[in-house]
Amino acid sequence: MPVAFGRRVVAPLLFEIANKYPALQLNMTFSDHLVDPIEEGIDLLVRYGELKDTSGLVARLLTRQHWAICAAPSYLARFGVPETLEDLRNHHCVVGHRRGQPLSWRVRQGGELVRYSPPSTHQIGDGEAMILAAVAGVGLCQMPRCLFRDDLEAGRLVEVLGEYEPDAVDVHAVWPKVSHLRPKVRYVVDELVRLSEQWQ
Repeated sequence: MPVAFGRRVVAPLLFEIANKYPALQLNMTFSDHLVDPIEEGIDLLVRYGELKDTSGLVARLLTRQHWAICAAPSYLARFGVPETLEDLRNHHCVVGHRRGQPLSWRVRQGGELVRYSPPSTHQIGDGEAMILAAVAGVGLCQMPRCLFRDDLEAGRLVEVLGEYEPDAVDVHAVWPKVSHLRPKVRYVVDELVRLSEQWQ
C-alpha cells in the first residue's frame, strides 16, 4: 500500500481487524512504487489512481479521495501565499518521484483536468516524508486531503490554491484473480469497503 496512506489510514484499520481476529497474521509492505501482486505473491494491494494493467487481477473500488495543496504557516510567512499556478514558479515544492523523474501534480485549470509540473525543489520518494517536509516548512506539497487532516486541524498546515482542486481520485483494493477468493482476503476487503467512509 502507498506509504503515507498505508501508515495513516489503512494500517490502523488492519490493526483493528487483527485485534478482532487474533489468528490473522499481517505481513504489510509500504511502498510508493507499483508492484505486481502475482509476481510478488501478495494477497491484497491498495492502489491510488487509474488502474492501467489489470489482467489477472480483480479490483474493487474502496473510496474516492480529494487532493489538496498545503504548506506550513511558517513557509507561507516567508514566501507568501500563491494565488495562481504561475505564482508557483517563485515557490519551493515537495514532489514525489518515480524512476528518477519528478511526478507532476493533478490540477483543474480552465475547467479541465491537467498535469502540472511544479518546481521540483525537493524530490522525495516516500509519501510520509513528503508530508513531514511540508510540516517542517520546506515547501508546498500535494497529497490526498485525508493525509493532511490532522496537520490541518492542528494548524501545522494550511491549504492553498483550492480553486485548482482536481477531481477526486479512486482508491482500489486489488488482488490476483483466483478461482476461490481466500476468506481472510474477502473479509479484509469487505471491512475496508465498510470503513472507507472514515477516509473522506
